Order: sequence, then structure tokens, then C-alpha cells
Amino acid sequence: MQNEENGEAWYVNPTDGLRYYFGSAVDAFGLMKRFGLGISNKDFSSYKDGVAPDKLSGRILIKPEDAGRAYYVNPITSIMEYLAKPQDAFKLLINSALGITNNSIRKIDVGK
Repeated sequence: MQNEENGEAWYVNPTDGLRYYFGSAVDAFGLMKRFGLGISNKDFSSYKDGVAPDKLSGRILIKPEDAGRAYYVNPITSIMEYLAKPQDAFKLLINSALGITNNSIRKIDVGK
């Protein structure tokens, strides 16, 4: 979350290191579709207490075998948090955002 300016929200994709703007639930849903990583029910169930391995930190997981349910892996706790609706994704990403200054965020390139 960009502290200065207007508090713009960005998702930093852990796979490419680029930042992507999201200002609405529609944007958050687009991020889920674009960057979601498919995961089998078997692999998902193997994670104890809803905690994913560190390598999935910050990722969005999609369960195609379970009606495409989506989960966000909290980068601090590694807990997989369910994203029922686009509005949920938006709220979760906003609530779990870390603050960053304009000077620091400019060091992260913007993805297209």
C-alpha cells in the first residue's frame, strides 16, 4: 500500500518481482485470474493447519478440482486465506498490505 499519494494498492507478484495496480474488486479478481497457480486437492490437503510452504508465500492458489476456489497465501504467516468473491479478494489484499513510500515503490517496476 503506497503510504504517500492517495494510498494506491499494488500486488507485487513473487514470480516476476513486478508490481500490479489494483484499485477495485474487479482489479483484484483480474489479478487472481492472471496470477493464480493451480493446485490439486491432494497437494492442498497435504498442508498442515492451512499453512502453505514458504515457496508459495504471496501466491494466489486456485483449486480447479474444487470449483476453482481461490486462496491467498499470506506472505508473513503462510496461512492460506479463502477468497470467496472478488470483494473478498480486494478486502484481503488491502488488509494484508504493507506500507511503502513513493521512493521505495519506484524501485519496483510496474508490470503490464
